[in-house]
Amino acid sequence: MEMPMRRKKTEEPAYTFTFEFKDKPEFVGELVSTAKQLLLDTGKLVDTLSQEFMEVQGTSGGAIKQTLMFTVESVRKMVARLVAMIKYGVQQNIVQNPTQAKFLQGGATSMQSSANAMLNAATATLANMGGTSEEKVKRTMQQYYTAVTLSVKNILQAAEFLNASTAVEEVEPEPAPEPHRPVSTQGAAADKGPVARGTLSPGLRPQEVSEVQALYRKTHLKKRLRSLVIEYKDSKCSQEQKQRARVLREVVATEQTYVQSLYQCIKFFLVPLKEKAKDNRWIMTLEDVHRLFSTIEVIHQFNAEFSQQLDKRMAEWPNVNTFGDIFLQMVPMMKMYTTYINEYDGATAVWTKYSAKQEFADYIAQLRKNSGGRLDLVSMLIQPVQRLPRYEMLLKELLKHTPSTHVDYENLVEAIERIRELNEYVNERKRQTDNRNFIIKLQEQITEMPLVMVTPSRMFIKHGELAGASVKLPKKRKSMVFLFNDLVVRAKVVKANEKYVFEEYAGLSGLGLGALQGLSFALKRPEGDWEFNCASEAEAKMWYGEFKNVIEARQLQDMCNDKLERSKAKEKTLHILSATYGDLNEPKYALEVTQQLQDMCDAQGGELIIPGGTPKSKLPGFVDPTAKSALPSFFSSFKYKKQLLVVWSDSKGAHTRTYGDTEPVFIQYA
Repeated sequence: MEMPMRRKKTEEPAYTFTFEFKDKPEFVGELVSTAKQLLLDTGKLVDTLSQEFMEVQGTSGGAIKQTLMFTVESVRKMVARLVAMIKYGVQQNIVQNPTQAKFLQGGATSMQSSANAMLNAATATLANMGGTSEEKVKRTMQQYYTAVTLSVKNILQAAEFLNASTAVEEVEPEPAPEPHRPVSTQGAAADKGPVARGTLSPGLRPQEVSEVQALYRKTHLKKRLRSLVIEYKDSKCSQEQKQRARVLREVVATEQTYVQSLYQCIKFFLVPLKEKAKDNRWIMTLEDVHRLFSTIEVIHQFNAEFSQQLDKRMAEWPNVNTFGDIFLQMVPMMKMYTTYINEYDGATAVWTKYSAKQEFADYIAQLRKNSGGRLDLVSMLIQPVQRLPRYEMLLKELLKHTPSTHVDYENLVEAIERIRELNEYVNERKRQTDNRNFIIKLQEQITEMPLVMVTPSRMFIKHGELAGASVKLPKKRKSMVFLFNDLVVRAKVVKANEKYVFEEYAGLSGLGLGALQGLSFALKRPEGDWEFNCASEAEAKMWYGEFKNVIEARQLQDMCNDKLERSKAKEKTLHILSATYGDLNEPKYALEVTQQLQDMCDAQGGELIIPGGTPKSKLPGFVDPTAKSALPSFFSSFKYKKQLLVVWSDSKGAHTRTYGDTEPVFIQYA
């Protein structure tokens, strides 16, 4: 059977100390002095390491590191001396009382353990500064320093009691008085002279002395504990914890109320209206019921689960003091709110349509009465729209009362960012939905419209009545102008039925904008300018600014699209891998022309076309490779056979072909 491995203990340096004390007061005095000096040196070490962390971590912190290492060694030696002194006092019977000895030894053991742990942590930190954060160093050293301080204070308290018992031992007890003679404490005091401060009555037995000391310790500890509680209660940390607890309770309570409201909306309104709408004689259709309540049942199911998780975590508080992780887990699923928020305007339209009918209004009033009379359907239907911004507000309030060192701090920061992004996403989707619905409605209102206005990328910008003229409509008159991100439409207003009659439109690609001259400006078009006249200077500046922004944005978009098209065209071009011209059997009289053919291919839009009948040496960038031969040109034309060897690639792979000197070349991308 394999034995479990034991953790190897860190070996501490061995120190040798020699003590000689004349009496107990001298021992107590040296003990107190050493303990107080240890507190001062330990506090100095912690403060120096925490305050000068960045300097120690840098390359110029060598001297500071060396000083801190020397301080660590000094404190370690002082700890060993204090422990050895207590051990010596117990062994040499300087500390005779077993209770006092046990108290001192316990304090020494606790102090040595905490101090060694702190010193080891400080040594490790100084040895590896790169992998340690400043905040972690401060927090770790402060925890160890608190433990050391409490242990040393226990030793000092034991030394006080030891000093008090010393005073008792120095007073010699009087003989017991005879039974029939009462003892006069005043006479005893007079015989012995004045009793020194801290001296107990010489008539007390050792057991009574121990009882008095125990009572003193108990009273002193109670007072100290009470002062610590009061000190913490009034501290900034305590106030932050109270505020954090208040916000946490608000988060949990509001979620419970919200889920309960959704449940009541479904139970007292949605379910009865569904049942009522199944009757074809009822004024409200089942489709309109679904439009009114949208996805409220799905949202209720999700938030009921969310509320249960918050309740469970609150039941574990404060032992488990994190809530940000729950929000991080649930935020991605909150995108389901998008559908409800986008359809909320439609739900409002359904409510407006039916609430004007008395039969429907009476039925809703009856449902409200059945619920207890406190539920308002309109107020309940808007709650999911308001919930996501409410989450962001609550989390920001919670973060405000969470220290940066808190375990939940990073989770809350990330959760707030995720909620913010979610709200932006939902708002953008809502804006796109509203824009699409407006354009659909506008398409129905403009008669004789020759084009489909609803496209995925088209966004409505502005509309208004402007006077103007164009080549098609040379007579200046007022028209309703509709400005989009890629289009401008003019239509004649038909006020009788709030509809419009199409007049003309123009795409914004390739358009220019003239300067603003008083109350008028013009759109520059190849077919002829459009002139617009405004009623006031403010209106002119507003319209001119809108047209300018839209046209500049369209020009930028056209540039990006053009670059993209060129990039796509370049992807479809031929790639000339290799090209050689000359006598292919005589490398001496052959030249590489790969780059020349690639340039020709790019210039011809991704194809390579070379007419026949002309030697290739006449092409741009080509030379006759046989010209360097010593033979006359007449003889060289018979001796050398000039050809063009081309290797190219397209979507189907690599291809090779040889062409004669005057043979035409025609290669297309495939």
